[in-house]
Amino acid sequence: ISNDEFEAFMAKIPANVVVGLDEAYFEYNRAESQPIGTEVIAKYDNVVGLRTFSKAYGLAGARVGYAFGPRKLIEAINKVAIPFSVNSLAQAGALAALDAKEELKERIDEAVIARERIAKAFADWGAIASEANFVWLPAAALPLPPQELAAKFAEAGVLIRAFPEGVRISTTTEEETDVLLKAFESIKA
Repeated sequence: ISNDEFEAFMAKIPANVVVGLDEAYFEYNRAESQPIGTEVIAKYDNVVGLRTFSKAYGLAGARVGYAFGPRKLIEAINKVAIPFSVNSLAQAGALAALDAKEELKERIDEAVIARERIAKAFADWGAIASEANFVWLPAAALPLPPQELAAKFAEAGVLIRAFPEGVRISTTTEEETDVLLKAFESIKA
């Protein structure tokens, strides 16, 4: 969402209602005008930023995330948080990921380039690029129902995620994008 959309939303929210700004895909975002949690929390006493190591950092199985915001909200969250909810192995993985800044940047940049390539290739199928690590194809624009299309890609050795409303294609490496686009050409033919 844009800054203007966020401001309009916040104008309708009572001050006693806590808003969680989900920034799970923050590292992939290249948009110029979007709310940034670390800035928003300074403006609003009722906003908490939420980020994760699951997406860009590649630690989905470790289940490591964090919240940041005004002290009173973080203290309230800590009162209801499950003690020791992040195990020591997950913590070690998160710390190691934080030390790998250059590798993280390279991986994110590669995924963003892949996202652009995929969105362009699938434009005739209604591709909607995101500011995350995936491209969305709405069901109404697909040549087949989402489940059937996913099955065709699976037969070609590529897994995409089908939902009743459309198909989600995750973006990763240049090599995997090449495999996807080759499968796409064979399916499209």
